[in-house]
Amino acid sequence: MAAVCILDFKAQRKLGDAQRRELYLTYVERHDRITTWDMVDRAAPRVVGRHLAGDSPRPLFELAESADPLRRRTATTATLQHAHSGTDQDLADGLAIAARLATDPEPVVHNAVGIFLKHAGDRDPDALHGFLDEHAASMPRPGLRLAIAKLDPETRARYRNS
Repeated sequence: MAAVCILDFKAQRKLGDAQRRELYLTYVERHDRITTWDMVDRAAPRVVGRHLAGDSPRPLFELAESADPLRRRTATTATLQHAHSGTDQDLADGLAIAARLATDPEPVVHNAVGIFLKHAGDRDPDALHGFLDEHAASMPRPGLRLAIAKLDPETRARYRNS
């Protein structure tokens, strides 16, 4: 956890592209050392998400296809950075990753999808509603509860009962 915290603290500094890439590569190349969801949550948004913002989302889609649930969690947790400050395309890529992982059976993954959706809805409520219209019925309930947490009670009830 200490190493992940150091990566995160460094990523919060004003860095050049080469330094940001170095942090990203360290995180990805040592992902086998990440053993808990809180390690992912600590660093993925700033180390992975910030590095990939405005760039190709391919590495995130590759992580989303991994057999390792913590790598899949990295894919969706990294997109929290995109929900807050990325481009519109970054947000769209985050929603595409969420769509791939929306029915993931692992709580460590579908809960992260719900958290991303909750934050994406702050930025683009229409995109959240469109996503939920398509995926709410098939999402695991804990992930859905997280995704709809900030919606008004009537809208939450509609998605809960879908």
